Amino acid sequence: MAPLATTITSFEVAQLLARYSGAIAGAARPNAKLEAVSTLDDWRRTELPGTLASRSPPHMTKAELYRLVDCKLYPHLPLPRVDVQPS
Repeated sequence: MAPLATTITSFEVAQLLARYSGAIAGAARPNAKLEAVSTLDDWRRTELPGTLASRSPPHMTKAELYRLVDCKLYPHLPLPRVDVQPS
């Protein structure tokens, strides 16, 4: 059973973050009409925040919004379950 959010340690958070990309890549099911979920998720976590912050004032374009929605609503993607190993 996964620990409750009130009991998770910073070490356990670091463990989960280290395994996150692998879990997303393992769940990816490429579709000819959509980008692979791992590509979308990587863009959402790494490129988009810097792009938005670099604008004055910070804002999102319509194309970025559509791409973000694609990432969040990727069809038929089971959310990966990553259990934390007790420390």
